[in-house]
Amino acid sequence: MGNGLIAAMSAMLILSGCASYSKKDCEQINWNNRAHELALDGLTKDDALSRVYGQCTRPYNVTPDFEAFSKGFEKGANEFCAPENALEFGKNGKIYKKTCPKELESEFIKNYTTGLNIYLTQRVDDLSSDYDDLKNEIQQLKEDNEKLKNK
Repeated sequence: MGNGLIAAMSAMLILSGCASYSKKDCEQINWNNRAHELALDGLTKDDALSRVYGQCTRPYNVTPDFEAFSKGFEKGANEFCAPENALEFGKNGKIYKKTCPKELESEFIKNYTTGLNIYLTQRVDDLSSDYDDLKNEIQQLKEDNEKLKNK
């Protein structure tokens, strides 16, 4: 598969992760549910509001129901901050943005750190293996080049 095709596919995957809303979607959205989803992604409330602004307010002048948004976000943030979620969040290598309420944060950080250490250890192992593979490939290419020179 060519590098251009890989880059194009990667860009499509990244862009597909960004929800694109129509004016009708924005007018009919359940703000409680949308805020809940954004909180479960680990966003801060400011980041979540900024995303909503970019998706609905700026393009379509649709104002969110801030009360419903706040309630949904609070519920989602409390679920996000559960210790078992913290472990998975860390194991996926995601960045924690200090979104948890103070009473949940210390336990979250403990589990997040454990998960992040697992992720980083695996990442180092993967990169080390890639390095070894590349080193062997370079050595093989040098040997092949030497053989060609000696013909």
